[in-house]
Amino acid sequence: MNPTPTYLNARVLSLAIDEADDTASLDVALSMARQCGLKPTDARQIVGEVQAAVAQWRASAVNHGLTARDIAGMASAFE
Repeated sequence: MNPTPTYLNARVLSLAIDEADDTASLDVALSMARQCGLKPTDARQIVGEVQAAVAQWRASAVNHGLTARDIAGMASAFE
């Protein structure tokens, strides 16, 4: 997945997770857990792990030399 700020693109998926909804939504993703071979509890655990990793995105951006303007521009992709 490539994080895209909302000013560049709406929160929709290029490849829909389910057949009816292409919204980039955690609820949609979790509703498909069983079809992906995951127990709902396992899917929620994975979500928590990803959220913990992504929560550090600002520090990582600073460490990689992004400017404050660039970081502000990407905020909607991560928050």
